[in-house]
Amino acid sequence: MPALQDLTGRTFGRLTVIERGPDAQGANRIFTTWACRCTCGVKKNVRGISLKNGNTSSCGCGSNAHSHGMTKTRTLKSWDSMRQRCNNPNDKSYVNYGGRGIKVCERWNKFENFLADMGVRPEGTSIDRINNDGRYEPGNCRWATFKEQNNNRRPARRKAVSPLIAAAPEMLAALKEITDQFEAWMALYPEEADAHDETTFKKARSAISKAEGAAQ
Repeated sequence: MPALQDLTGRTFGRLTVIERGPDAQGANRIFTTWACRCTCGVKKNVRGISLKNGNTSSCGCGSNAHSHGMTKTRTLKSWDSMRQRCNNPNDKSYVNYGGRGIKVCERWNKFENFLADMGVRPEGTSIDRINNDGRYEPGNCRWATFKEQNNNRRPARRKAVSPLIAAAPEMLAALKEITDQFEAWMALYPEEADAHDETTFKKARSAISKAEGAAQ
């Protein structure tokens, strides 16, 4: 009998293997199972052979989206990214979301509920929590542009009391700061960004370069 292959720590689709699970009795043999955590947060014991041959790649939650024909849409990407950063400790953004207690409500573990509450994601937007310390849930989320999200996260700037020309350097610095944050956001959530975001970013960088050149 070949040596048992340790699958601990490996990821198969939405499932990450945590540890070896209990043996499962089949019709003619005993199967090794592995305790896995799905990106939606559900734990499930799965046969090792089913993980390796691709027959099982989630707890079953991912199948909800396919009945809507939204498999490759922006809306599904946002839903999946939201759950991963809140439920998956291996996700690069987990420390800023699940790691600080931000959760997804139980209702939104099913894609059709999320779609019914949020609707289709408009171009140039991503999901935004109105209360940044609150959960992802109906009433606290909206589709918002990067500018709208930035305004939601930063205190309002004081209105300039000096003439426009005198305020130009400060306005340019503010534009650079927002653009830098936009670039960082796109790098952190590439799956959330779309062609509209890329175009907006390039136009902003071009405007900054022209303004800096004119100031010299």
